Amino acid sequence: MAGRDTDLCRVWVQRSIACDAPTESEETLIEQCHADWEDYPNRVASCFVAELSDCAANCNNDDDCFSNAIVANDPSVVDIERYRACIDSPAATGCDDLTVGFLKECIERAHDCYVWDDLCASIVAMKQPYRAEGEACLARTCTEMEGCLYTAMGRTKKPE
Repeated sequence: MAGRDTDLCRVWVQRSIACDAPTESEETLIEQCHADWEDYPNRVASCFVAELSDCAANCNNDDDCFSNAIVANDPSVVDIERYRACIDSPAATGCDDLTVGFLKECIERAHDCYVWDDLCASIVAMKQPYRAEGEACLARTCTEMEGCLYTAMGRTKKPE
């Protein structure tokens, strides 16, 4: 990861500057990112951020960049053979549900509990011990799960 940016807020701000031409200064945008995301940027795995940086710098699709960075950080969250086949061939079939393990279980539970399933992806992007805290949230009741996931992410407030 030498030479690759591992600061999540800096990565998103640099992507925003390159792709969206915001009117705010880089410093203001970084401050806003830290205010919005609270401690989450400090909990994210550096490998995830470095991979995200490489993709986002090219103004590629945010969801694709996020997914690819998650897999680069932890390939065990997908059926890796099917994932590679789908990446290699845009016309491949059976690419709708490639998740396995915690990520699959979390997404299913999030749907059952009416919780935003992107929180599950945010949890798998984190380093230990924070990720383990997030994974433990699946044992909570539906009414507790969302708050537990945000807490594991180091966030005290839900985004608006």
